[in-house]
Amino acid sequence: MGRTPRLKWGERGTTLIELAIALTVASVLFVAVVVIWQQSLVAYFNSSETADLQQEARIGYERLTKELRLAGVHPCTSNTAQLSQAASSSVTIQYDSPTDTIDCSTLPTATVVKYAYDSANLRVTRQLSPSATPAGSIDPLTGGAIGTLTFTYWDCNGAQLVPSGSPSQLTAGQLSSVARIRVTIAASESYNGRYTLARQMVSNIHLRGRSCTGVGL
Repeated sequence: MGRTPRLKWGERGTTLIELAIALTVASVLFVAVVVIWQQSLVAYFNSSETADLQQEARIGYERLTKELRLAGVHPCTSNTAQLSQAASSSVTIQYDSPTDTIDCSTLPTATVVKYAYDSANLRVTRQLSPSATPAGSIDPLTGGAIGTLTFTYWDCNGAQLVPSGSPSQLTAGQLSSVARIRVTIAASESYNGRYTLARQMVSNIHLRGRSCTGVGL
């Protein structure tokens, strides 16, 4: 009967070394694949969460900016009121609805609406008739992902109008001079306890109810 050939010690050592090298290379490749897969997964979820975050901010942003442009529009009366309150995180506007009409036999409906930032719930809110008795309900326009809502104000000459006093507000004289409002909405959230996602939207709103001839606008 034939005998099974035995490896000599040198040959056996070479085989073990080759096996160890193969296992090391396989381990490195496996770790690399896992790392790449993990990074791809994180990138996918970050992209998905960021898109949701941006959509969350856009919901309130589009409604707010569209309505702000109407401030001071009173097509059938001599009323020139456009803002009744303005601060860094809230603004109350006035306009008549419908805003475009050629028939003033029936007067448009006077609309007063307040937009504000609800810091307790991290959301943008809208309130009709805030000074009425009873005041209108405060309705959220966004969920709990809005980090900041900021309003800044300019007159026709491009000079910034800065709120003052306590609480910090524009004065009556400043309110009547506002011609442009910059709206900044920043949405942010922490994802998986490790990643901070953020999106910001900025828009300069030129009030339709105010005509400017200065160089600032």
